[in-house]
This record gives sequence, structure tokens and C-alpha cells, in this order.
Amino acid sequence: MRLDKLAAGALCLLAMPATAATVIWQTPTTVATTGDLVQAGSLHAAMAVSGPVTVAGVGFGAYNSQPLLVKGVGLKLHPSVTGTADLADADYNTLLSMTAYTEGNLADALQIGGLTIGASYTLQIFQAFWFDNWATSYVAGNASGLVFNSGRSQGPLAPATLRPQFVVGSFVADSANQFISFTSPTADVLMAAVQVRQTAGPAGIPEPASWAMLITGFGLVGAAARRKRLSALAAPQ
Repeated sequence: MRLDKLAAGALCLLAMPATAATVIWQTPTTVATTGDLVQAGSLHAAMAVSGPVTVAGVGFGAYNSQPLLVKGVGLKLHPSVTGTADLADADYNTLLSMTAYTEGNLADALQIGGLTIGASYTLQIFQAFWFDNWATSYVAGNASGLVFNSGRSQGPLAPATLRPQFVVGSFVADSANQFISFTSPTADVLMAAVQVRQTAGPAGIPEPASWAMLITGFGLVGAAARRKRLSALAAPQ
């Protein structure tokens, strides 16, 4: 095959858009205490519509304050909600007191950037204390269960609780960006806050210190091999 064809093929591959890695979702959970917040791993990015706010040591930045890390695309901000925020922790109540929303489904609504390919991440998305019980599924190769906003019990999809929910998912980054779509069988899709945490580095890729040790080791092995060859040549035949 000609080199120009190989080069053209390589350029085509580079130009292809990255697909979102599949997120494995856990069962949606009703908010209760600050113990809800995932703490494993290191914080990659976090934001809240009501931010900036810190809950259980996790700092959530203001909405769209981290454009290279996490942002909502095509979502409108609602200044307040009328559901009753009745949690014991005031900061947690604040976190869940506002929402971003839009009417109908929204592809790639949430974009997470700055990821390390091959690294493992945990994603946690919160709903708000809303005045109605609307439900949203989050989709990236796999769809979460319905995650409810809840300020009062109403409608056929209303859960037994009067509190909203959150959902946790995990994925291994296959590109520097991850895209999450929003879908709903109810009126709107919504999100109050999100945090992303890196829980493991790329499998099989040594850390810089390990690279230095490997290079040193290769050098020592090479030097030993050269000495052995020189000794063999110098030995009487």
C-alpha cells in the first residue's frame, strides 16, 4: 500500500469523533445524609447549580465554572425550587435547592473533559428538591434507572418518598471526553449537581517513577550483556 494512502487513513482515524464509554449505573438512591456523597478516589471535577458549595468536604464549583472539566450543554437554570429541603445538613440542602433543566430529551447534555484514557472514574448525579415528581435517566452506552426529583408526592411515577434521588455510575475512559445524554418519560430532564472522581489509573501504564526504574534496569542489563560479550571475545580460544 502506498504511503500517501496510509497517511490519509491515519488522518481519517484521527478525525473520527470519540464515542462515549459505557457507564455502569447503580440503582438510584434517595438522598438522606451527607454520607450519600461518594468519597472514593480523587476529585476530578464537581459542580452544582446552587454552587459554589462544599458538602462533606467535596467542593462543588458554580454551574459552568469549569468548562474544560464538567459542563451542562443546552440546560436552562431554574433560580429556585418549591420542594421542601428537609435534610439535617444546611450545605446539602443548598446543593439540592436549584436545578438545571430543559423540556424533552437532550443528547450529550453533560460533557466531562480532561479525562485520562484507560483510567477508571465514578460519576454521581444529584436531583433537586423540586415541586413535582419528574424523572430523568442518564445515558452513556447504558441507561440509568429513573432518577426522581421530589418535593411532594404526585403523579403515577411518584416514589414513596418526598425526597429527591441521586445515581452513581462507573466507567473506564476511552477518550479525553465523556458525554452523558438525558432522557425522561415525564415533562422535563433535570440535574442539580454532579461530581466525577478518578478511582484508578490506566491499567498497565507505569507511573513516571516506575519508568525511571525500568530505564535504569534496562541500562544495567545492557551494560552487563556488553561486558559478557567483551569477556568472551578476550578469552583465549
